[in-house]
Amino acid sequence: MQRAQPPQAAEFQQQLLNNLVEGIFGLDTAGQFTFLNPAACNLLGYPNEAELLGKKAHEVCHHTTLNKATYNSADCPINQALQTGKAVKESEDLFWRSDGSILNVLLQAAPNSQQPRYSLWRGSIVPGHHRKKTA
Repeated sequence: MQRAQPPQAAEFQQQLLNNLVEGIFGLDTAGQFTFLNPAACNLLGYPNEAELLGKKAHEVCHHTTLNKATYNSADCPINQALQTGKAVKESEDLFWRSDGSILNVLLQAAPNSQQPRYSLWRGSIVPGHHRKKTA
């Protein structure tokens, strides 16, 4: 049985989420944004989450490859994770900002283990990540 948190703990957690430099977002099983922290909005070039809530993440920021080809949603690691229920541990990828510029990211996505019946997924984006490849 899970204990109820005192109000100050919930407020602290919200302040922590709001002040992270890492972009954190939630998706439903249809791949639609259910929440974004301020860093995620900023990284994607949106002033607030209201402009993104209910929109499909793939269509908003993951729709095109680097060479400007359409990125098939079936090939998208986030959509694959939504379909299979398996987490994306770390995936170097790119997102598109609202102004059309590229955001290199280290993407992670996992099912919400606390509320699996809602099929809410949480993901994080770490900007400007380029991992050195070893031979």
